[in-house]
Amino acid sequence: MPMKTLSTSDIVADQFANDWLLVIENDQDSWNQLIDDVKELNCDPIATTAYLREEWDVLVDQMASAVEDKVSEIGALLLRQMLLTGDYPHQLIANHVISSIKETEATK
Repeated sequence: MPMKTLSTSDIVADQFANDWLLVIENDQDSWNQLIDDVKELNCDPIATTAYLREEWDVLVDQMASAVEDKVSEIGALLLRQMLLTGDYPHQLIANHVISSIKETEATK
């Protein structure tokens, strides 16, 4: 059976999700907060994706505003352009977190 060829956007989304999860999963407080937040959303994939995307967009905006104030307007524009990701990477993260919650609850 032939393997599916991944598009560049699939590869970029997967890398973003892996990098994001690497950071969050290695900070116990952040991971616990994320689990609590997703549980409050009833592990709904759509709501979780929207929540993650909104949180990321706010963070990007905060970083870009700081760059605009301290560095340059063009730097802020570049940062926003490179870091605003769309929904797909956040869907991947949501699926991973929801799966982790379900696995943990199944072993209880």
